[in-house]
Amino acid sequence: MFFMRWLKRSARKEILKGISFNKRGEESVSTSQEKSRTAPAMKIFVMFILLIVIVAGVGFFTSDRGQRLAAEGVATIKSWTIDKASDFVASIFEFGAQEHFGSTVNSSSTKQGVDLADFVSVTGQRLPAGATVDFEYKFAFSNVKSSDTFDAEFACSLNSTAEDEGLNIPGEIIPDIQTTISKGSAVFCRFSGDDTEGLDGEYIAYGGYKFEDETKYAVLNVYFISDTVNEQLQAQAKDFFDAYNLDISSSDLKVTYNGEPIGIAMGVGAAGEEGQPVVVGTGEARVYNTVGITLENKWNGDIADLKEVTLTLPEGVTLNDELNGAASLGCPFISFGTDRNTGDNVYILDESVRENIFDFYIQDNSFFGKADKHTFQCWVNIDEDFVGEAPYVKDTYRVDAKYIYNVKDAVEAVTFVSTETA
Repeated sequence: MFFMRWLKRSARKEILKGISFNKRGEESVSTSQEKSRTAPAMKIFVMFILLIVIVAGVGFFTSDRGQRLAAEGVATIKSWTIDKASDFVASIFEFGAQEHFGSTVNSSSTKQGVDLADFVSVTGQRLPAGATVDFEYKFAFSNVKSSDTFDAEFACSLNSTAEDEGLNIPGEIIPDIQTTISKGSAVFCRFSGDDTEGLDGEYIAYGGYKFEDETKYAVLNVYFISDTVNEQLQAQAKDFFDAYNLDISSSDLKVTYNGEPIGIAMGVGAAGEEGQPVVVGTGEARVYNTVGITLENKWNGDIADLKEVTLTLPEGVTLNDELNGAASLGCPFISFGTDRNTGDNVYILDESVRENIFDFYIQDNSFFGKADKHTFQCWVNIDEDFVGEAPYVKDTYRVDAKYIYNVKDAVEAVTFVSTETA
């Protein structure tokens, strides 16, 4: 009997193995059987969609438009992805090599000037070989007046996407290579029929320009105290700004950046202890103070020529010739005398050092190279009676810079069709 009951149960389990019941006890097909029937249909559907995508993709990337897009993508990768990887490594090296100083951004002006927004073909992107093609520069004006003008020098070239061909055809700038631009200006690059004769396939046009600009009146507020006051504060374990109820934030002790291509930041303090207030040595006490200046590349281009850098220090503060030595790449300034109106001490970039700066830093015809910052740092002397009997003195350090800035080239791909294959 036991054997018969076991046999019946086994047979019943085998029958029910592929059957399940809903809440009302009605028979329903098992999930596994449903999946087994729908899986082939789903696979066929997915393969069909994949086939459509592949065919569409092949069709697109074998088309003129697809090949132009691919050519522009390769040009962009070369200028951004590969370079950015080395930029990242270089910036880490630069950060470890020397100190850089920060700035605070003027919230009402994050960019100021004229940048290159685009470079587009106005005669089409598919042309017969031997045709004249024109490209237009598109400008982006940021926080400039309608009356503001910029003296720029333009350049453009037509390059083959095949590196082994080495094709590089300079274009003609219209109206002129040296052009003053303002809001509403139109500038073009032209490649004549003689330039494009015999071309066949995809080519990349590069367009860019450089212009003179300046970052002026970069000012750092500096607080000075005597060594006697500093000792008193330390003995009482008091913070200087709290002790004198000065509502000063960290941004108040930084230079304000107003959107120029090159930002300027400064730092001050005693040797090994950058920060404020600056302690002035009196009597036999001697305090070694410094001023640091960081030039930072804020846009996507680079400095083509650093024409001027001017450092203005208040009366009673001078560069320490004994410690700095002759003007060098570390501290490249020489005295330019005093401002007759304010008595401030003015220092300028030494001409011989200015010429050597590019020879020293350049690896790819750029001032900044793979890093976006460079710092100069100088020792300063402060007259011991600079503070006098006052608990503290507030004054300013100022830096102005004038430079030629080279904007990053924009690219546009075009297709030329040989008359032999058209």
